[in-house]
Amino acid sequence: MKGGYKMRKKFLLLTVIAMLVPQVSFANEKTQGLEGLLGKVKAKIEVPKAFTEFNYNQSGEDYRFIWQDQEGKQGSLYVECESDGDILSYRLNLYHTSDSTLAKIDWETGKAKAESFLNQVVPEYAKALVLRERTAPSSDYDYTYVYDLYHEGVKVFNQVIYVNVNKQTGEIKSFSGIDFSERTYNANQPKITLEQAEVGYLKQVGLPALYKTYYDWKTEEKSSFLVYKLQNGERKGIDAATGALVVHYKNEDNELYKEATTEESQSVTAKNDSGASGLTPSERKAVEETKGLLSVEVILDKVAKHFPRVKSATVSRNNLYKQKEIYIRQIVLKDEVNKTNVSLTVDAKTAEIENYYFWSSTSPETAEYHWSEKEAASFLSQVAPQQFKETKLIEDEYTNEDMTTTNYYYGRLVNHLLVDGEGLSITYDQRLGEVTSYSKNWSQMSFKSPEGMMSKENAVKNIGLELVYMETSEDVYRLAYTTRETYMLLDAFNGKEVDYSGKVMEEEAQKFYTDLKGHPKEALIKKLFDSGIYLKGEKLKPDLPISEEDFLNLLCQVTQGYKPDENENVSGWYKEVTGKATLDKQQTLTREKSVYDMISATPYKKIASISELYVYPFEDKQYDEALKGHISVAYGLKLIQKDKTGLFRPKDKLTRAEALEMMYYLLLSTETE
Repeated sequence: MKGGYKMRKKFLLLTVIAMLVPQVSFANEKTQGLEGLLGKVKAKIEVPKAFTEFNYNQSGEDYRFIWQDQEGKQGSLYVECESDGDILSYRLNLYHTSDSTLAKIDWETGKAKAESFLNQVVPEYAKALVLRERTAPSSDYDYTYVYDLYHEGVKVFNQVIYVNVNKQTGEIKSFSGIDFSERTYNANQPKITLEQAEVGYLKQVGLPALYKTYYDWKTEEKSSFLVYKLQNGERKGIDAATGALVVHYKNEDNELYKEATTEESQSVTAKNDSGASGLTPSERKAVEETKGLLSVEVILDKVAKHFPRVKSATVSRNNLYKQKEIYIRQIVLKDEVNKTNVSLTVDAKTAEIENYYFWSSTSPETAEYHWSEKEAASFLSQVAPQQFKETKLIEDEYTNEDMTTTNYYYGRLVNHLLVDGEGLSITYDQRLGEVTSYSKNWSQMSFKSPEGMMSKENAVKNIGLELVYMETSEDVYRLAYTTRETYMLLDAFNGKEVDYSGKVMEEEAQKFYTDLKGHPKEALIKKLFDSGIYLKGEKLKPDLPISEEDFLNLLCQVTQGYKPDENENVSGWYKEVTGKATLDKQQTLTREKSVYDMISATPYKKIASISELYVYPFEDKQYDEALKGHISVAYGLKLIQKDKTGLFRPKDKLTRAEALEMMYYLLLSTETE
């Protein structure tokens, strides 16, 4: 027995060893693989010495390396790479860094650092990357350099690399966008010209003309404007060899702009503008307006002609509110027996149905009914006869996966053009054999005549079609014409790009001024420009007088952190600074008035207004006594200086270059307090 026990013990020991050996071997291989991979990565990047703690995770063939300091107080470095050491992305987070707005390195120096990094990290691609034109500089803490990958002089579509460089230190903050997939390029020369591609795009993709609508929350008015609408989320293009339609192999998951179509509801309650007994005029007006409103019972009788479900349900909620000049009644009904709910919105004076929605907790499992386009049209012609006459069916019929509902949408037409987002929609449940949802989106507003619109053939020239290498099947690229943007609105009369409100969008690109070479203040103004503080335009015209509007524009950028055209409430700030209710946009500024405006935008405004506390610090004979305190404070803060003769020249006009110089020293003073 003892011998048998020893035999079994020995056998078990050998078995355990046999099981452990391959695992240990595998672990060693994995350790050696990780060590080699780390060596490859660290040969391309520099890990801060303080980041002594290391961790990693793996997903398939991709690795994510994380370095940080022991106490987690200084920051972290994230690097994502492939198993062969190719770096996919890089992100450096440093805590307690300078939050200065003034750039310590210029754009050109940052660009050199970005390209040096690319030569280290992706040397095989660096020469094929082309930097995009610089967009308008921002006051962010980093420069962003955007590169497109090119092959034999042609852009490779959707291969965009981003490098962020810190404006203070020149450190690379992030890198992303590279794709190391092996690509096969179709070498066929383009046979289709850009002009032919534009014609093909119009025929095969389209560029519809339509009305867009915009609701102004300030004025509570809705307006419309005519546009040509580019919508190319699927990334369609025109084959440069054949003229056929092609689609990008990997559809991008872009989030297109969606406009809100709801309007602000107003309270029915009128303001009490009289302390006398009885009804005030506004109360009397409200009473008169509501005299013609239909009762809930009458409304439900009218609605039941189209939606009989309301007959068997009981009202559980009933709200009345005013939307613009129309009273709306919202009714919710419940049928406890059949376990159903109905939500209903109607015009309280006419019982015209705005929205209807039916929900049931129990429904048949199979679809036993069918509803055709003809039946949908017949139904809508009864529910909204006038509106239905002014619609057309949008050929985008959708049936859900289990084939239980059918949806139809009829877009609103004005002057034979669609009104984007407005129309009649309807859902038919094939299990229940009835309409379960109906909606009417139909605004009252004026529409501009399409007379004088530019042709589609001219409009398509403004959508940015360009020749690129497009991936049309996995890792296979062929020459095609497509658009860089997925969504764009063009003014239908002049072809300029407009925003969601119909306002013409300004060019993003803003190069440094062309008329400052050799100017005494060139370096200072360039530093402000790189910091995102500037006046728009190709030329600065440095020695011309600055307008009060432009001066306040600069002052707003420095003290508020935004440009006036980015904030609708800036008029209140203007008034607070200048003391004026209205602003003369062409009015130029004296040097002393500019100092008043500048100090009024700082916390020193009140103390500066007590002029008797101050002694005028310059040799000028004439100056505004009321502004003496503001000038003295500005001088004390080193925002303004004496000229060679000890003068400030308060009555002289302030030039545009001098205004930027003041902004520089104001910004410098706030960062050294």
